[in-house]
Amino acid sequence: MFQRFIHPILQSHCYGWLSAVIATFFCLITINCGGDAPKQPAVKDDSAATIKAHTAPVTAVMFTPDGKQIVSAGRDGRVVVWDVATKTAVVELLPKGDQIRSATISLDGKVVAVGNEKGIVSIFDLGNRRLVRQINAGNDAILALAIDSKESWLLTGSKDKQVKLWDLVTGNSSKQFEGSFDRINTIAFSSDDKLVLAGSSGTGIRIWRLKDAKPQDSRFQYNGEIYSLALNIKQGLIVAGGTTGNVSGLHDGRVKIWQESDGKELLNFAPHRLVTSSVAASPQGDILATSSTTDAIVRLWNRETGNSVGTLTGHSKGVNSVCFSPDGNLLASGGEDGTVKIWNVPRH
Repeated sequence: MFQRFIHPILQSHCYGWLSAVIATFFCLITINCGGDAPKQPAVKDDSAATIKAHTAPVTAVMFTPDGKQIVSAGRDGRVVVWDVATKTAVVELLPKGDQIRSATISLDGKVVAVGNEKGIVSIFDLGNRRLVRQINAGNDAILALAIDSKESWLLTGSKDKQVKLWDLVTGNSSKQFEGSFDRINTIAFSSDDKLVLAGSSGTGIRIWRLKDAKPQDSRFQYNGEIYSLALNIKQGLIVAGGTTGNVSGLHDGRVKIWQESDGKELLNFAPHRLVTSSVAASPQGDILATSSTTDAIVRLWNRETGNSVGTLTGHSKGVNSVCFSPDGNLLASGGEDGTVKIWNVPRH
């Protein structure tokens, strides 16, 4: 998902003088050109449990509403339901296929939808553990999905800049929302289901009115690219995470929190150095979890002050997705290392 952002950085740092330094001093770095490279220290693991879930990066993790199961999706094309207590697979909803780039679950946990690299959305009946239908939603990767609270509508956001509305029951296309100038990384319904919110690049969250697809002025300003949106309906909050830059070309993984009702900015801080790839607000609204594809640490923050309340180490690579359990006592994360980790959330 973040390849476009990371690639220019790699270009500017890994070619030219740095590559020459690496070539010149390779033997010094490895101590012995004919021997093995020094062993990397083992990563300290704070997690309560680790599930070796996928053979490729995990793109999404979601708790079911009862907190007893976790649904994971990965770039290996699999969608798997895991038992939280036993850490074992309950069922493979999708045993193989094209890379899964996005996933969502309905509020009652009955429906799971996943979007793949080729524009296909698969919709599953979680209770009966079966595929209900597939929708050809576009010609490019589906990067974002959302289901409304009444489970009537499905939103898709894609790499080809399209935002579309689908009838969740029939799979028929209903509306297309115009006016996006870049790929859609994340998407959501407003808490009253009257608005469509999308995270892309630009100056803020893009907003459309659901009933007529008319663009609305955004109350939520974000000068950069948004990769993750989270809504806390009980607290009336909208959280966005992504990457922002300045005129000097420096980037940070900025997170902003707004009051949904009037767009008042409540918090603005940068929990990660380059990009924040995933954000989640606890059900109680007191803790914010963030992760990044550029570091392997899941970070916990006081939602009101932005002060750190915990760092969770254990992943060996970047982390694509974080999600709180319904009671807020557990956090699940999905990493580039193919694992799903379950963490106890500290309470202070």
